[in-house]
Amino acid sequence: MPQKAIAIYLPGLHGGGIERVSLNLAEMWQKNDDVQVTLVVNQLVGALTSQIPESVKVFELGARRSLTAFPGLARYLSANTPDVLLCGHDHNGIIAIWARAIASSRTRLAICHHAPLSTHSKKVRHWQYRIMPFLARLFIRFADYHFAVSKGVANDIAAITQLPIEAFQVIHNPVVPSDVATKSAQVCAHPWLQHENKSDVVNKSDVVMGVGRLMPEKDFPTLLRAFGHMRKLRKGRLIILGEGAERSSLMALAAELGISADIDFLGFQDNPFRYLAKADLFVLSSAWEGFGNVLVEAMSCGTPVISTDCPFGPREILVDGKFGTLVPVGDDQALASAMEAMLEQPTPANVLKDRAADFDIETIAAQYLKHLLPER
Repeated sequence: MPQKAIAIYLPGLHGGGIERVSLNLAEMWQKNDDVQVTLVVNQLVGALTSQIPESVKVFELGARRSLTAFPGLARYLSANTPDVLLCGHDHNGIIAIWARAIASSRTRLAICHHAPLSTHSKKVRHWQYRIMPFLARLFIRFADYHFAVSKGVANDIAAITQLPIEAFQVIHNPVVPSDVATKSAQVCAHPWLQHENKSDVVNKSDVVMGVGRLMPEKDFPTLLRAFGHMRKLRKGRLIILGEGAERSSLMALAAELGISADIDFLGFQDNPFRYLAKADLFVLSSAWEGFGNVLVEAMSCGTPVISTDCPFGPREILVDGKFGTLVPVGDDQALASAMEAMLEQPTPANVLKDRAADFDIETIAAQYLKHLLPER
């Protein structure tokens, strides 16, 4: 049987959730003898370039930005004609639609919608995000497949594009790798995460963790303020993994709140599981999400979680609060109270791990293939 070709189109391989998800899918699909996966990128840059699976091909368009990438993408589609091109960003999906039209390609086009466009376009100041709802309404309908990572995102994109909700297939993100136990057990040298004497309650400091790009949508200021409130009641430390434009302002806020000595910004980490597994609590403080991959990552380690009830993924992941506390967006007092309560009475690790298993990479990757390559 001839191989089926799937191409995944991304701007680059920076350390975001969409890029991680795309690499997870690529790795799992490539394990099928009858499938060849190619990563098509504007530029082969970013923290995740070292994690490209072996035998997955890479095609670099050499474009500095997506807006100028469509001629190169059109040439790629004309010369290679993969069976399916999957786009993980909405703006990349629109570029791919233009490129396919120019190339007169028979490639089937799939867009995986990861973010609520209605919120994103209002909150992010860059002009390309402001015009995305308009462009989506004009062009998104020309894709052959529409996937959404949560029901909320599906409803949001359907409302903007005026496509029927039946046009969207909701498939949650593939987050939990088969070797999660190995990754969780890897040595973590950070002094705050060394195994302490659990009976030494007097000297124990609870370690709270946040993970994500240091950008406005992640609303780390609310987490810092909540941690400041919590620290007045109990010993605690806060570790944040991730890089972004707000790093300096967050460090300044930590100094203003008097918590600098008990907070550490560790930057991007290619294996967050080894940190999450050793934390006492994970907190997602986002103003909005499409899904919330890191919630599942923390749960897969058995680490208790708290999240803002933001649009859209956390409520679906936590099943209306069954597997972790949901608090109002931006409410640092409510978040602090929830943190204190969860540290006092954490969700059992086995319960969290069982729920996280619903998002294992192998299962989700198979769901995608069923839709993308029904002829297999």
